[in-house]
Amino acid sequence: MLLASYFFIASFFVGQAILEATQIILVLPIRHIVAVILGIIINTLVIFGTSFVFGLNLVNVLTVISLTFLLSVIFLFKKADWQTFFEDLEIRNHWLVLLSFSVLSIFIIVLFFKSIYVDSQGITAGNRLVWTDWPVHLAIISSFVYGNNFPPQNPLYAGQLISYPFFADFLSAILQILGAGLKTSLVVPGILLALSSISLLYYLGTLLVERKSTVIIGMFVGLFWGGLGFWYFFQDLVKSSNFWATLTFPPHEYTFYQEKNLWFFSFLYSELIPQRSFLFGLPMFLISLILLIIGISQRKKTYLLLAGFLTAIMPFFHMHSYISLLLLSNIFIPLTILITFFHQGFKKAKEQLAAVIFYFLLPIIGLGLIQLPFFLSLNLNQTIGLNFGWMEGKENFFLFWFKNTGFFWPLMLFAFWKTNLSTLAKTLAISSILLFVLSNIFRFAPWSYDNLKIMTFWYFIGAFLVAKSLVYFYQKNYLGKILAVLLISTLTFSGIIEVTRVLNTQKAKINLWSKDDIELANTIIAKTEPNSVILTAAIHDHPVTALAGRRIIIGFPGNAWSWGLTDWAQREADVHTLLKADQIYTPYLLKKYKVDYVLISSREKYFEPAVNEQYFAQNAKFIAGGENYKLYQIK
Repeated sequence: MLLASYFFIASFFVGQAILEATQIILVLPIRHIVAVILGIIINTLVIFGTSFVFGLNLVNVLTVISLTFLLSVIFLFKKADWQTFFEDLEIRNHWLVLLSFSVLSIFIIVLFFKSIYVDSQGITAGNRLVWTDWPVHLAIISSFVYGNNFPPQNPLYAGQLISYPFFADFLSAILQILGAGLKTSLVVPGILLALSSISLLYYLGTLLVERKSTVIIGMFVGLFWGGLGFWYFFQDLVKSSNFWATLTFPPHEYTFYQEKNLWFFSFLYSELIPQRSFLFGLPMFLISLILLIIGISQRKKTYLLLAGFLTAIMPFFHMHSYISLLLLSNIFIPLTILITFFHQGFKKAKEQLAAVIFYFLLPIIGLGLIQLPFFLSLNLNQTIGLNFGWMEGKENFFLFWFKNTGFFWPLMLFAFWKTNLSTLAKTLAISSILLFVLSNIFRFAPWSYDNLKIMTFWYFIGAFLVAKSLVYFYQKNYLGKILAVLLISTLTFSGIIEVTRVLNTQKAKINLWSKDDIELANTIIAKTEPNSVILTAAIHDHPVTALAGRRIIIGFPGNAWSWGLTDWAQREADVHTLLKADQIYTPYLLKKYKVDYVLISSREKYFEPAVNEQYFAQNAKFIAGGENYKLYQIK
């Protein structure tokens, strides 16, 4: 863990050097938070690049971070005013912010630490979303740590370049190389990036509504969204024969309750914890947006340049954050320039437009052209299409959204009507509404539900306007105070139920891998080459990929479909054919997928009950195994 800490310390100074070189001035501690994020991004990208030549190993990683650290410190020593790095914060004037942040920090730290358990008996997921999502991420991590995965192939889809944003997983791989354990490599960057995102969200709120208490209310509304699902919780509580059991571990997920057509899944549970790419996507989006706001309003070219660079590389970290920022910018930038034209004249508006084009848009376009082959590799017909009403089904559109977001829309619109919103708040809120509108017309992924990742940013921005309305009511009179408390309760109670339910890991946890599975993975690592392709069952949590980092023909087919890959059904069928060992097709398919090894275990026998183990025993070389499994090498 000592060397892993060195990575983050070095990243901090790298980020500070970037901010100093670009002459970007931000208030403390936001400057330090932005510096850490920037430094992590740069170090991760540089290590990724050098790993193509030298491999991902301790010498390469330490060399890179030592060089970037040394160069940054030398630059800062010559250029920076060190006193400004450690200015005292006026804690007395920020006690409410610190208290709120402390509560959220404890909550998030506990959430991450309870997300996965690793001990001598095996590995256990703390909740069902970690059980479904993290095996994919662990497969990518292990492919870098144990599988020499350069250039990066999808370990769950052998022969296919990774189309899924993987740098959050590559960061965890770096930490494992530096000596961090599996849990630490997942949990520590999760906590660091999550808390950074909350701090950045707070700072964005101060730009929009200024008053600290309003910003804090907006943050809690945004982070604990959940709609009106709590109503069904109360019904279940009344009907329950065991009140205490229902209270401590509710029988349903009340923000993702398909039978009731509730789909606006709690952010902290459904996105922050399982969606590891979002750990980078959210802070990168917020930093880019903050720099864009300051850069365009104050005509600061370096702010726009850094915002453009971060946006341009965002597809490799989180595609939905990239799409969201581009869509938002397409409204926000013209509106801002139009406002400048009406208030300051044509000349100022022209200067503003020129700065945006040259310093923000050109980096996005330039780096976008480099990434064009990646975009063209996706099946866009499967990825993008018309989808009216998001997940409404046959339900009335307005009723559907009232159930899923409660009084959010009315309060957001009320803020425009009655509260004293700044021009920036109005402009950004109007721009964010486009994210909601387009997400209810088109789908930006094969599964329409994934549009929630885009609407997340609309909700976060709109939450600050909702907070303005709540404060407006609260300040009116006694009845207004009661109304404000009731409204904020309806906006957050479902989300609070959802997240606290997950904390009861004694009932929420699900076993992932046993002690025998870990031993199997260690055998695979020892007995097979790093870039081997192994025939296994097509499942999401196979230890061959998740723990040993080897490539398989296909993992869970649903994941392949969600990534926009087209031949997943054929691959799944071919895995069945291979395990049945058809005399005609098997030799051809083994060559087609360049299979090096075959594993026969209980997973393969469950996936394909007609598995023909005798064929492989006769036609392949036995490498390792016992009662639970047998590993064969293709001759």
